[in-house]
Amino acid sequence: MQNRVKIFLLISFYFLLGVVGCKEKPIESPKIFPLTNTEISYPAAFFQLVDTTCYTGFQILEIEEQLGFKAETAEYAFINQLLEDLEGKFHLKKSYTKKEATRILRIIHEHIVPYNQDLLSYHSSFSMCLRYKIFDCDIISILYLTIADHFDLPLSVVYMPNHLFIQWDDGKNKLYWETTEGRIRSPKHYWDLLKLEESQVGKGLLFEGLNRRQLTALVHYNVALAYANKGYYSKALPLLYQAIDLEPDWLEPYRLLGKLYQSDKLYNQAEVAFLKALEVVPKMGLVERELVDLYRLIGCEEEAENFSDR
Repeated sequence: MQNRVKIFLLISFYFLLGVVGCKEKPIESPKIFPLTNTEISYPAAFFQLVDTTCYTGFQILEIEEQLGFKAETAEYAFINQLLEDLEGKFHLKKSYTKKEATRILRIIHEHIVPYNQDLLSYHSSFSMCLRYKIFDCDIISILYLTIADHFDLPLSVVYMPNHLFIQWDDGKNKLYWETTEGRIRSPKHYWDLLKLEESQVGKGLLFEGLNRRQLTALVHYNVALAYANKGYYSKALPLLYQAIDLEPDWLEPYRLLGKLYQSDKLYNQAEVAFLKALEVVPKMGLVERELVDLYRLIGCEEEAENFSDR
């Protein structure tokens, strides 16, 4: 698996050079950055270092530490305090009515909100957000999932581009809970936000609950984004490749790769990354617009018009 992305990018890169016009001089395709032990894949090596049995929030703090974002004792204490605050606040059962499920979600919301000093549109490091009490949808959703681990609640984190929210699914009730608002939302609400077609739902992890491995890919992506926002592209790129190695069918790392390569004027690589994102989720308007912007930047008006007319 560790070479799959590299092989794909190399093949796609040379293929595109042959069939797409308006290209600059070829640039060496980027390398994947494996762990020292190259005899096993990155995920296998990484999970030898991380305790995958602990609650989600603790595991994410541990993963961030492995990636260079050291968590302090206060962050672990904060999660423990939140779990302690919720003890006895709702009656735990094997099955729940919709009214009972909604009440539990509302109680969790009411216990998280007082801790939050500010609601960000997007931030990237779980440990830093806990430290300074500035939350976004990612942070809040991870806290919900940690609470669910502790109390055995049927929750999962659902992904959309630049957004996470919570799903309650106990077999009888399936509720979508918008954590930034503390309310139930319909699937149509989220589909309309992205103008999703029904055929796109489930592709590229869109509107899917994330498992532990996929959440680990999310942590890699978030730390990469934190580095990228500071201009440390050399640190961000290997983390994005590692996120892809953990979850090759996730849309988001390819989009960020495209943006970073575009910023560095590596336009061939940027194009390959955006096209890979469109392979993962065909006709994704968000990515098509990013690709159109790239084509117009480098003067490829014909290619830009081809995507603009879709």
